[in-house]
Amino acid sequence: MMLEATLTGLNLRLNELRRLKSEIETKLRGKRPPARSYAAVNGPVGLTAPAKRRMSTAGREAIAAAQRKRWNKIKRAKAAAVKSTAGRERKAKAKQPAAVSAA
Repeated sequence: MMLEATLTGLNLRLNELRRLKSEIETKLRGKRPPARSYAAVNGPVGLTAPAKRRMSTAGREAIAAAQRKRWNKIKRAKAAAVKSTAGRERKAKAKQPAAVSAA
């Protein structure tokens, strides 16, 4: 019996809330369009991805040329280091005394 009374009271309160909701929606429709239609037409505000930045062909070529120049500089430095190291190794071997064979 008590549960039936509680259910009846809840149903009355639910109907009252639905009526209030429809009144508020009616008032809002008279003042401005609902937010849902604005978002549907214009997309979500502030949630769109920024536009992609495009680089021109000339810009890409300039960057590639600069990178090739940097790599060539590094390769030349490595090649010079290898040459100078190889020369030192030959001189070091020449200075070493010949191994004495035990006979």
